[in-house]
Amino acid sequence: MNKTAHMMKRGAVIGALIMLTMAPEASAQVSCTTSFTTLSFGAYRPFIESHTDSAAVIVIRCSGPAGTTIPYEIRMSAGQSGDIYNRALASSETLYDLSYQLYTDPSYSAVWGDGITGSSSAGVIVLLAPTRIAIRNVYGRIFKKQAVMSGYYSDNITMTVVF
Repeated sequence: MNKTAHMMKRGAVIGALIMLTMAPEASAQVSCTTSFTTLSFGAYRPFIESHTDSAAVIVIRCSGPAGTTIPYEIRMSAGQSGDIYNRALASSETLYDLSYQLYTDPSYSAVWGDGITGSSSAGVIVLLAPTRIAIRNVYGRIFKKQAVMSGYYSDNITMTVVF
């Protein structure tokens, strides 16, 4: 097999289903939006001795009266595998799956889940001015030495942001 046959293209797409839940008194005063970048792993090389890592960014932008405190929680679905602890990128071209995981931290120790299974990512936005932005990183890892065929692998994750 030539060297290019061992290089595989992978991608995980984080989709967004945004749920806004706010206290009744704050709902008329505060407005929040989210945006995100796609998590893309690029080429995967199954015979190297290290994991393939990537990161994406979630941006939460809120506006309202200065001094307002807005707690939030970001939850991630299991994707097509149906199991938060065993996420898999699938290929429509091959019969193989490629195991990967999403994490809340750069040390890859806290699996990003839905708050019931796996941890969620929570925070607080304090509006110092009429607008404030919170940025959260999503850390992705494809595990090393997986014997899979060359092809395009993907997964769809539903992200839910609860305010």
